[in-house]
Formats: sequence, C-alpha cells, structure tokens
Amino acid sequence: MKARPIATYLNNHLAGAAAALSLLQKLTDSQKVPEDRRFYTSLLAEITRDKESLEDLLKRLGEDTGTMRQLGLVGEGLDPGDLGLFEALEILVIGISGKCLLWKILSAVSADYPAWSGVDFPALEARAIDQRALVETRRMQAGAEALAAAITR
Repeated sequence: MKARPIATYLNNHLAGAAAALSLLQKLTDSQKVPEDRRFYTSLLAEITRDKESLEDLLKRLGEDTGTMRQLGLVGEGLDPGDLGLFEALEILVIGISGKCLLWKILSAVSADYPAWSGVDFPALEARAIDQRALVETRRMQAGAEALAAAITR
C-alpha cells in the first residue's frame, strides 16, 4: 500500500530533523567555549522537541514514522574559522527554513486533519523563525571567519 502524501512529506521532514540532531550533537561535542556549548545544547533540545512534534502528528494520523533516510553531511572541521563549521551552520539554516515552510503549510491544511485539533502550528512556526535567526547570526560570523581565513592562507 502506498503511503499517503502527507505521511511521506512528514517522514521526509523527520529525516531532516534526524540529520540536524546528528549534526547538532557533533557541534555540541566539539565546543570548547561554554557559551557556544550552551547554545548548541539548547538548539539540540528545541530541534528534539520539533522532531517529537512531527512524530506526534504522524501518530495522530495513524501513520508509521517509516524508515528514516540518512542524509550525508560534509565539512572539513567544526572549530571556529573552519569551513566545516560554516557549512554545518548553513545546512542547519536551510533545514530550519524548510521547517518554517513545513509548519506554515501544515497550518494551512490542518482543518483537513481533525486529529491535529489543538496543535499550535503558528507557535511552531514562530519557534522555527527564532531558531533560524539565531543560527543565521552564527552562520554569518562563522562564514566571515572561514572565508577571511581562506584569503590569508
């Protein structure tokens, strides 16, 4: 039996969340500055909550979470000034942007899914927007450091 498009769509985003969590764990583990470690730990907790929200939406529809796809991530290193840190943060910004779009479309179609009654999609979207802004600030800083370092080498 073919999966419903909504289940496929949610499972694709679930795979993205799993990849983001893996990347965030690496970023957290690589941090030497306590403030940076706290930032990534906090973001890890928020993305975990978002992943759980996706799993809950699937369960409410009676759908399986399916086999999660593994997404490959590239990067040279995760230390400040490394291109890998910049690329990792860029991947996160792109993923979080996709999550913003996910919450927006789910809000638009939520009336078609009575099982989702009471889900606050605008709050989920607002949280994703905040996450994207925080990560984007770090991405810009990391990009400036990495690309400036590449010029001086």
